[in-house]
Amino acid sequence: MRLNVLIGALISPVIFFGGAEFLARAVVDPLDHQRQAGGLYQKETETGAVVFPRFFDFDRELLWKYAAGLKFPLKEISTGKEFLFTTNQDGLRDDLPVPAPPDDGAAFTLLSLGDSCAAGMEVELNYTKRLALRIAREHPGRRVQGKSGGTSGYTSEEGARQLDQWLKTKPSPDLVVIHFGHNDASRALGGVKERGLTVLTLYGFKLRRWLSKSYFASWLNARVHGSQAQLTPPSRGPRVEPAEYRENLERMLERLKDTHARVVLINSIKPLPEDSRPLAQKVMDDAQSLKPYNEILRDVAAEYKVGVIDLSDLIRRVGNKRFFNDLDNDTIHPSPEGHELIAGAIYAEVFRP
Repeated sequence: MRLNVLIGALISPVIFFGGAEFLARAVVDPLDHQRQAGGLYQKETETGAVVFPRFFDFDRELLWKYAAGLKFPLKEISTGKEFLFTTNQDGLRDDLPVPAPPDDGAAFTLLSLGDSCAAGMEVELNYTKRLALRIAREHPGRRVQGKSGGTSGYTSEEGARQLDQWLKTKPSPDLVVIHFGHNDASRALGGVKERGLTVLTLYGFKLRRWLSKSYFASWLNARVHGSQAQLTPPSRGPRVEPAEYRENLERMLERLKDTHARVVLINSIKPLPEDSRPLAQKVMDDAQSLKPYNEILRDVAAEYKVGVIDLSDLIRRVGNKRFFNDLDNDTIHPSPEGHELIAGAIYAEVFRP
């Protein structure tokens, strides 16, 4: 009996203090992440306070998507131009309408699926909208609809589910652009896999992350194993393994085989080495981690006989500084000029003579 009381007395403080810190971090961590994420998630009000809009809605199949009806003021990093980041009722960035011809001619629907590179980070016109505007301009009399399904944080797993959702409820698009890779190869989630991902597994990841940086857990570990002992974070593998990435691409292309849609794949790229600017080791490591995914993308494109846009070819035209949004702080997302180049490359691939 005394032993049970002693054990209870020892365990109760552990549960109380550990649980209190975990719950506190469950609330604070998302806000910390948003503060670190930069302008996309924050803005200054008239009183100078920082507010955090609800940028994402929960989705049973995708887990999250952009909230519907967003209207959020942002500024392009490279140009300083102010604009509204807006979404429609489906949470898609197709807010700027493409002018329709007077006779409301035959519709051409463009759907892009991708991550934040496709969505456009702090860019008013992403390549989906730019491509839709060009098609409307070059082919008068054709009504064009550009639907940008690119969403921050998405991998090819979400892309496959997103395409399934679209084809269940909407007509087949005429052109589908698929652009995944950065988040698939990312190790930021500590090995949490996309397949079968649920809210429970996300909180399991939160618990593992908390254990790796918790003050209380570190103190307790030092008491048990000695003052020099350190908690090691869980091993970090990619969110989507290369083999699963191939399966997801093939799944999307198989779904589109029975439609009339043209398909174009876009690879994922990091800044290229330039004589005048040495690349940080992390950039070089990230580029290496993307290599197997880009090789798979090219193999799958050849197998299904669909077009490929190699972003490294576009970067060589204008250089890293002009292609990327903010080379000093962001070596992933294209600038407005980068989006224009991508739109032009897709147009040339689809409408070449």
